[in-house]
Amino acid sequence: MKTFNNLRFYNILVVASLIIASIIPLSIYANEVEPNEIKLGTASLEIKFHGDVPPAEKMWIFIAWNELFGWPIQDMHDQDLFDSGDGTYRIDLPVQTSKTTALLKIADNIGYAYALGFVDLIQGDTLTLNGTFVGDSLTIEPSNPSGFNSYPMDNSEQRNVAAFVNQEFRDLISYSHENPMIIHGITDPQKVYAAGDSAWREVLRQNDEVYLPIINKERAKELLHGEQLQTFLKNLSTFIYGVEYLRYDKIRSNWAPEGNREMPPLEYYDFLNRIDFSNLTDFLPYYPPFHILKNILLYFPIKIEPIGNTPVDQWQAQAKEKLGQVITNVPDNMVRLLSAASYRMQLDDNKPFTPAQIRNISAGYSGDDLGQILLNANSKLEAQLKERLKIHDLTAETAFDLKSFIDANYPGRPVVVDFWNTWCSPCLRAHKETESLRKQPEADGIVFLYVSDTSSDNDTFDQLAPRIGGEHLRLSTQTAGNYVESQGFNGIPCYFFFDRDHNLIHKQLSFPGADKYLNLLRQL
Repeated sequence: MKTFNNLRFYNILVVASLIIASIIPLSIYANEVEPNEIKLGTASLEIKFHGDVPPAEKMWIFIAWNELFGWPIQDMHDQDLFDSGDGTYRIDLPVQTSKTTALLKIADNIGYAYALGFVDLIQGDTLTLNGTFVGDSLTIEPSNPSGFNSYPMDNSEQRNVAAFVNQEFRDLISYSHENPMIIHGITDPQKVYAAGDSAWREVLRQNDEVYLPIINKERAKELLHGEQLQTFLKNLSTFIYGVEYLRYDKIRSNWAPEGNREMPPLEYYDFLNRIDFSNLTDFLPYYPPFHILKNILLYFPIKIEPIGNTPVDQWQAQAKEKLGQVITNVPDNMVRLLSAASYRMQLDDNKPFTPAQIRNISAGYSGDDLGQILLNANSKLEAQLKERLKIHDLTAETAFDLKSFIDANYPGRPVVVDFWNTWCSPCLRAHKETESLRKQPEADGIVFLYVSDTSSDNDTFDQLAPRIGGEHLRLSTQTAGNYVESQGFNGIPCYFFFDRDHNLIHKQLSFPGADKYLNLLRQL
């Protein structure tokens, strides 16, 4: 596989990821697919080059496309993904909706874009583009109309919509760098602070002063017309209200350094009614609906708790009731995607789903593939965690000495040893308590070794161990039992605390409690 410095392309993506994706597919479909369904499948893109085609090593093709929870990027110059024998590049993209939009960039080997633009892809269909090179100029036209947008796709800053959108937000970002408050709409922090209890009104006023002109850009009106213009402005406003306005709690310390600023009343959040939540599956790449929904879960003034083990329909009803105190009409599909976002936030925190959550997801999502998308993401995370998990398998050994084992494997490091098993409820409850303790500064540099035996079946162990983290040691049931008994214990969980010289500082049957556990970590 050839390598290439993707810096220039990633620069575009970084800018785009901040704001660009509030724009939506601005396409004219020959065979419109309505509505935009959530379903797993593939969409194919084929590009055929003609004319003065640059050598393969000097031409690079990148595509980034929309998913519900992210924006994958694919370098199409992977030899496994295309056949360039006749100048044809082809890729089959895994997609999660019946139609999606992708940013396509065709560039030379130093990042100069021959063509940059948006293409709209329909699941189960192939979009074929014909590209003709004349010198350094590339003209692209579709050989079939399905999924191809109505914009010129070239390197013209004057006509290229993708370039226009990128430049709009480059301007906004650079403006914010000159005054960091601008990105949050706050142009005069002192005036906000002086407003006292009504500071939130001043924040709204300054937000509108900064962002409304952006939403009403005259340049957009020159490039876009009719429904395309309205779609662009609608989704640009979705970003601004759903990100910049909503993060009041996150930014208030910037203009209230004493930290005594109260959260605004619900009246402040009335701006959420400016957002059209009816069709959240139509976002462009780089800014999928997950980001807006995540902000609602993080910053909505009436706390919406993580979904946890709550049944999906019950959680959705509770969330809709809370949202309804601010948002006049809460679409059912918005709340449905919000519940999926809560699950996804858990995965992003490297916490796989519990068995109860897997059952709830299987029962709670019907009619499309939303539940399966979540379960697939969970399986991927579990595989990644398992790959990173270090497991010492000594199940064939009949003799075992814990001190000798940690001397050989963790020289110069303090070690906390936890004997547990998958069927041991007190062990699992203790793991939940120690999860946060292991993230404290006192735990830095400490090895957490979890010892289980063959009375825990492999399938259940494989499911639970990645969620626990740390390092794991597997013993036979008899060997583990013999060692525990030799230490004067008649059950589990039991704990052993070794300092960096592997002196045994403390051992105990049953969980010592969070305070004592943390104090023991300090002693190591």
